[in-house]
Amino acid sequence: MKLKHILSALLLGAVTFTSCSDFLEETPYNKIVPGNFYTTYDGITGGVNGLYARLRKLYITEAFMNVCENETDITIWPSSQGRQPVNASTSYVRDLWNACYININQCNEVIYALNNYDITDLTEDMKKRYLAEARFIRALLYSHLVKQWGDVPLKLSPTSSVDTYANRAKEADVWNAIIEDFEYAKDNLPQSYDKATEYGRATCWAAMHELSKSLLTCKRDDPAALEIALDYAERIINSKQFELMSSTYNLWSMDYVRDNKEVIFAVCYSKDNLLNGDGNQSHMYFVADYTRYHKAMTRTLEYGRPWVRCKPTLYAYQLFYTKRSDGKDGTADERAKGCFMWEFNKCTTTAYSETMYSHLDNAVVNLSIPRTSTDPKYSSLWAFQGGANRTMVCFPWYSNPDFTTEEINKIKTEIRNLWPVWVYLPENMQVVVENTGGIESANNPYDKANPNTHWPSNVKFNDIFFYPYLRKHLDPTRPDANYEEGTRDVFVSRLADTYLLAAEAALLLGDKTKATKYANVVRERAAVNDANKPAMRITEDQLTLDFLLDERGRELIGEMHRRYDLKRFGKLTERMNDLHDRIWYFDPAYQFEEYMEKRPYPRDFLMSISNPQDFKNDERYGN
Repeated sequence: MKLKHILSALLLGAVTFTSCSDFLEETPYNKIVPGNFYTTYDGITGGVNGLYARLRKLYITEAFMNVCENETDITIWPSSQGRQPVNASTSYVRDLWNACYININQCNEVIYALNNYDITDLTEDMKKRYLAEARFIRALLYSHLVKQWGDVPLKLSPTSSVDTYANRAKEADVWNAIIEDFEYAKDNLPQSYDKATEYGRATCWAAMHELSKSLLTCKRDDPAALEIALDYAERIINSKQFELMSSTYNLWSMDYVRDNKEVIFAVCYSKDNLLNGDGNQSHMYFVADYTRYHKAMTRTLEYGRPWVRCKPTLYAYQLFYTKRSDGKDGTADERAKGCFMWEFNKCTTTAYSETMYSHLDNAVVNLSIPRTSTDPKYSSLWAFQGGANRTMVCFPWYSNPDFTTEEINKIKTEIRNLWPVWVYLPENMQVVVENTGGIESANNPYDKANPNTHWPSNVKFNDIFFYPYLRKHLDPTRPDANYEEGTRDVFVSRLADTYLLAAEAALLLGDKTKATKYANVVRERAAVNDANKPAMRITEDQLTLDFLLDERGRELIGEMHRRYDLKRFGKLTERMNDLHDRIWYFDPAYQFEEYMEKRPYPRDFLMSISNPQDFKNDERYGN
């Protein structure tokens, strides 16, 4: 098969590197034409290294984020009424397709050379390892294609001449090729590498992880395949090569990116900004605009650069906090506050003033920075003005319209005790506030004669721009707050995911005891402290596939797994409709329908081939 947009892959060639001390350190002069170049040891080594470097074009681009994480039950576009129209011309659909096929063609070039060229100084063991690395990456790329489109062109040899005919392979055949590649990788990749010189290369454990997930996806109704999926996951767990980080907060600290035994496979980014290309820009995608509504706030490295691309749904917040979808109290779960940026300190030295109604003396008070009052009554306010206390907090756990009177009074008390910090409640709480003696007007926020019956004056509400947002991708090591080219590595697979895959396989096989054991390992790690571990444990009766799907949401939110998880569990269309009121903040332009589970073939691809009729999109997508 020959695609126009893949022709450029022949010119991209292999990527060479400055030294073996860091196999992903690109040189600025990295455009080398393949062919005879792959007949030398240095040439084929550069070709294999280039396959890893090109993964940066996928993990995590904005296109990849849009097709894997956005528009699910836990993450949506905050603008455009929560839904971006998708059709054959949608840029991020096209960009994912192109990124995969360009790199697949380069994988095929490397594989062909290893199988057909007499490569100087390349031992048989190194040849097998390089083949395994190339086939691992090819299978990883095809796994994204088949999970997004189903039937796709399956090309396992390099493009060497113009051929505009595209052969449409059935989804099952693509999966067979993927599993065959991962199996070869499993059998021929080493267990580990020298961390100082070759960190980031695929291991046999990475192949086992992907095999377990692939079998759970394409052979979900086959008990024999499920046994194999469970076996691979358990081999990783029992290998002693990996261990869970002590806390979910530390898991995402930049201090532990390369010192993290939980990571099974990562896409690495260079620390040299001159060699890092566009860098890892995912640090921007999940950040809300925390600068929009408070004069004390300005962009900082700590809080990230606001791009407002991904917003957690109300259902996502309810997975973590009190009034959770599983009926449990989320206060024992460290992930509740560890995964989100939800409190903000003053971060500007600019003077400003604002007016709030004070419950301390039932009067309107002018808050100024720097402070002008010397009244000891406002000593706590002075600390706030000095930047030592919080300026804003977002309380996503208060996102249920069915609170009891007692619960509402507790919320009021907590908010009142935070005065004069602005407390943002979820949008749907505005109805609750209005129905329970809410804020009457900007100048008269509650009844002076009986202030305790009304909501405190420091209540505000989230909107499409400001909300608690994920901190998993933040990169405070960038030179400044507006710098786009981040250097955080992308964790493609990690041990917590493996435990949940093992739980999933065991549950499908009917072994609830084993499934519960593996799920509880992840849940206990997520406990706020040791005392809260009993509250995090679940019983066998509580473990269902829906619960496990929610647990994957709590553990893996923002890590580009959600759409694939929903499809694998057979829940994508069901949840997008049944959870409608807890997903969309505004009614979307159109409802989710089953045909949307498969992406439309890109128009550019259809126009570049001689048989577009073989790739006809659903008519609701257009062609």
